[in-house]
Parts: sequence; structure tokens; C-alpha cells
Amino acid sequence: MTVLLEIYFRLKGGLLRIKVTTIIRGILSNILALLAPKLFMKLTHETGRGGDYNKDYELEKYCIKVFDDYLRVLNKVKDNISPFFQDKIIVEYGPGDFLGVPLLFLCHGAKRVYCIDRFPLASEKKYLNLYNKMLLNHNNSYAGRKTWDDIINKDIIYIWAKDGVFLVPEKADIIVSRAVLEHCNSLEKTFKNMHQNLKSRGIMIHKVDLTSHGTHLRVPLDFLCHSPLTWYLMTSQKGYPNRWRRNKYKEILDYYSFKILYEESLNEFLQEELKSIKSELTCCFCDLPDEELLCSDYFFVAEKA
Repeated sequence: MTVLLEIYFRLKGGLLRIKVTTIIRGILSNILALLAPKLFMKLTHETGRGGDYNKDYELEKYCIKVFDDYLRVLNKVKDNISPFFQDKIIVEYGPGDFLGVPLLFLCHGAKRVYCIDRFPLASEKKYLNLYNKMLLNHNNSYAGRKTWDDIINKDIIYIWAKDGVFLVPEKADIIVSRAVLEHCNSLEKTFKNMHQNLKSRGIMIHKVDLTSHGTHLRVPLDFLCHSPLTWYLMTSQKGYPNRWRRNKYKEILDYYSFKILYEESLNEFLQEELKSIKSELTCCFCDLPDEELLCSDYFFVAEKA
């Protein structure tokens, strides 16, 4: 009934940004993803993993960029980060299909990396040649005694968890994620799991992509105009963004007693774009300050108290 009323009033009000066909198609495709996920992925080529890197050098370059980003923000909170990963237990949430970033952690001294993902690993051998090449390119002693076959399921442990949470057998020194938290259906559940998996005084590094991920129609922020129920019915089974803004992350960090050590935000949305849809924002976002709504990327480092 709520969805029907929303459609009716949007039509009556002449709102063209959010069309009834978009809502209906979203709901139908969401039902398909629930009832026949393999068929949904086949028809839409949707795997839940972002990025479109088809060549080895592109994948390697992307992983180096992600790793260097972690080093850059760690350098803001630690005096000497050169041995920082030595003998550390690391947990990465949502690593996706390619485990190049966990491999770089190992090459820089990490003891073990647990990878938690909502999707099963497509193949342990798919990127075999590239993994072994990266071992030679980015390491000294480690490459001399390890191959990918020695590493997978031993030093890098991939965990397929349907809801994206899992209690790892060893407490982590470091937890990382990149463009993953915005896809979690329950941020509270995910942060609770991270709190359980992290050692006291352990460090978390997360980069959150707050854009629409292509779900907007006319302006980049109009995906915030759907009611919570409509958005859930359209997206809950498809891994689309949960739409939570930066303030939500800060609230949850505070609730679980994480101390924010460093944060940076990128505001790529335009004030004019926000102004054009601000009166139509749904209840979750209508009272937020502009600075929260204009934030498109949120990068933060936090410590477990």
C-alpha cells in the first residue's frame, strides 16, 4: 500500500525524475534476484563486484593503488608504517574475485589475511599466473619460498558468508574494506562483526562510496528520493547501495566505541543538484545538513577502544 501511494502521489505531483516504470522494474528484478540469483546474474551480468579490469596489468595497477591508499591514510596516524604489517593478522571485507590486495599485505610482512565475501570465489586458479607474477614483483624473501598454491587457504583464507559477516578464528590487528560497506544490508550487523573480529587497539581502514552506483535517473542524488520501503523492495537482493550517509557511519562507530583517528571526505555532488531535489528527499535524509548530503566518498581510519 505504501508503494502504491508513493507511485500515485508522484504521478499526481508530476514528478518525472522517478518514474513508475523504474520502480516496477526494480521490484520485479529484485524478486528475480531473490528467486533465481544465477539467472539474474546471467541476464544482468551483475556479480556484486565492481570494477571492469580485464587485463593483468590493470588488475595489478588497481591493487597497488588500493594498497598505497591504505598506506597513505595510515601515515596520517602512525609515525613509522614501514614495518606496520609485519606479522599482522588482517581481515578484508568484500575483496571480490581477485585477491591481489591480500597478496600485497602478505608481501609486506602480514602473517595471514582472512577475506570475507558474500559471493563464492569463482576460481582459485583463475588468476594463477598474475598472482605468481605479483609475488615476484612485490616481495623479497616471501616470493622465494611461496607460490600461490602455497598461499591460498593457508596464508590467504577466503570465507564465503552469505550475509557478509563471519567470526574469524584469530583476532585481527587490522580490518580493511574499499567500496564495500555501502552495499551492506545491515551496517549495524557488519560493524558488530568487525568489532568482534578486531583486537583491542586494532585499526580499521574503510573507504565508502556514497554515490548512486548508477541507480539515479536525472541527477546523481535523486536515488535518495525513494521511500525506505520502496528502495528495499527494489534493491535488497541485488547488492545495490544502502544509501546511508556519512553521519550514519559516525553514529555506528560511536555506538561500538571506535575512535576515529583520521577521516577525509570528497564532495563531488553539486549544490545545484542537491537543490533541485531537496524538497523531494525521503524521510531518512530530508533533515540532514547539506554537507552530509554532498559527500560522495568517505575515507576513515578508526581504532577499537
